[in-house]
Amino acid sequence: MYYKDGKPSNEIILVLAKDILMIWKKVGRALKLEETDLEEIDLDFTGVYEKSYQMLRRWTESQGSDATYEVLARTLLHPTVNRCDLVIRFCITEKGTTVKEVTTGIHHLSVDEDDIMPQSVKPIMILPGKPFHKTYEREKELKILDEMYTSLDTEGCNDDVVMVYITGPPGSGKSQLSRLYGNWYGQRESSNESCSTIVVTLHAETPESLLESYKRLARAMNIKLKDTAKYDEIWQQLNAYALVVKRVLRNSKYYSFKWLFIIDNIVTSNPLREFWLSPGYGWGRGRVLVTTQDSELAPCAHEQTNTLSLSQGMDKEDAISFLCLISELDRDKFTSEVADMLNYYPLSLACAAVFVRDMRKERPAANFSWDNCLSNLKKYHDRLEYSEFTEHNICYPRSMLTAAFCSASRMAESSSVLKSAFEFLSLCTLQPVPLDLLKEAILSSKQQQDLIPDLVKKEIARCSLLIYPQNGARGIEVITMHQVMRTVFVQLRMESCKVAMETVEPGTTIELLDHQRFENFLRIICNYYHRFRSTDYQAISIRILLSPHLQACIDTAQKHADEVFIDASVCLADSLIHTIGGTDYHRVQILELAHEVQKSLGLKTFCACRLLTDLGYTYREAGKLDKVIPVLEEAITVVEQFQGIYIL
Repeated sequence: MYYKDGKPSNEIILVLAKDILMIWKKVGRALKLEETDLEEIDLDFTGVYEKSYQMLRRWTESQGSDATYEVLARTLLHPTVNRCDLVIRFCITEKGTTVKEVTTGIHHLSVDEDDIMPQSVKPIMILPGKPFHKTYEREKELKILDEMYTSLDTEGCNDDVVMVYITGPPGSGKSQLSRLYGNWYGQRESSNESCSTIVVTLHAETPESLLESYKRLARAMNIKLKDTAKYDEIWQQLNAYALVVKRVLRNSKYYSFKWLFIIDNIVTSNPLREFWLSPGYGWGRGRVLVTTQDSELAPCAHEQTNTLSLSQGMDKEDAISFLCLISELDRDKFTSEVADMLNYYPLSLACAAVFVRDMRKERPAANFSWDNCLSNLKKYHDRLEYSEFTEHNICYPRSMLTAAFCSASRMAESSSVLKSAFEFLSLCTLQPVPLDLLKEAILSSKQQQDLIPDLVKKEIARCSLLIYPQNGARGIEVITMHQVMRTVFVQLRMESCKVAMETVEPGTTIELLDHQRFENFLRIICNYYHRFRSTDYQAISIRILLSPHLQACIDTAQKHADEVFIDASVCLADSLIHTIGGTDYHRVQILELAHEVQKSLGLKTFCACRLLTDLGYTYREAGKLDKVIPVLEEAITVVEQFQGIYIL
């Protein structure tokens, strides 16, 4: 086998860049580019194609004559890249060379398949989590979904992935439909005794959740992946697990199994797309079901993909039956109007039905009816905002929030614990929140200090508007919430601020009052974070869980540039040690900005000491040794002054 002479031209790089859009960082690492170079490219350029091209260009310019086709070929065959097809297209001169010939000729070695590959594959069923609200069997949509797959199986390639995208706004039932289809497909195929069936869900919201999904699948498949401890970074572990799972899926005929992968709730900007199953990347023959609210994510015309939109909600008659089933109230002339106003979306229907049922149970003499429900929906409809959803769905319906707001308002009015929990969650992201942290936040209020901690946790966990995963997250008891519910909680917080304005001092604005609540929220998170600075598994898990919430808050905290911002910066920089993409370069940036704020404030507190010591450590890790000693000397000075103040 002969490689092309010289190094790839700019024309070749322009074409190759288009073929590695989803894996450009992997290729850059395999080409031995510095992580700081990749970070700079990621920050300096907006388009993925531009980032991919600039990475290849930087490689050719930095390596000069050493940037040869042979080096490129070995890179494309690196276990983390695994693109033999690109070697054949771009790097060799022989025509008709097969993938096997390429890998043999280049002596490409990867994982030891004898140690890793399972002897057989048993049936596996890992479905998306159950929604917090009541659900309804959507038989019509299930039939349409299966017809789409049947069509793709008939018309598409016989050895590649076929994909269906389920699109729609939050609360339209995407995840629940994928769960129903996964369960239905698994049960149907299990009747075939000649082969087993694998139905798996990949939780791709964060690198950690995706890695946990792959690990769980590897255990279920009896894959024995050794020496994962040698991988320092999460992305390296993801590469290793994704690669070996891909090998098993490619050999599904040998193992006699059919497979369906569900990738739930993804967005276009998600940096983990390179680890998902998609056509053209050698995953073998199988089905993939993707749920997303990003309508632009689904390809318009691809022979191996199709799209099912849930933007119109449920079938009208199914929606009305759903309302009556949950509310335990018979249908009348107003039921149809309620369903119409809620756009037939499962989440809004479930919230409205629960609201009606609870009102009838708690106020039996009022004889609460569908007419009363309709009046409440109309009352709250114009007061709600929904701007955060328009990024993905310009025509996002307000009806989704209206029903959820009615239900959440009733719960907040009847329970001070839930009222405090909703306010705290309104400032969190959609990632899991430790239940113990939520309990701490509630008990920090003077009015709730006498409550029994376990009873507080119990009331939160059993709330029908929140999600309490039975298995927790990373071994930690957590609470999660739907995107719509978080928006409702934000609305409730702002309503609470308006009410509180009646009793505050003159000159206080709603913005200032809301910032005070935000500052208290951030202080609670930081204090909780500092309790888990050890290296045991639980402490690291807590820090990883808190990281996305800190990242989401840091920009808002920076505007006020106070001690709370400094403390949050210290916690965030520390948490990035354990999260994917958290480079030393990024951590230095965060801490240096906090250092500037600390100097401008003239801060000589324990918080300042912590900042300076962490910055010195991070300088050392980032290789900026000339900056380590000056910062640590400054830390010693602050400690001495701090101790003097303390003694006085």
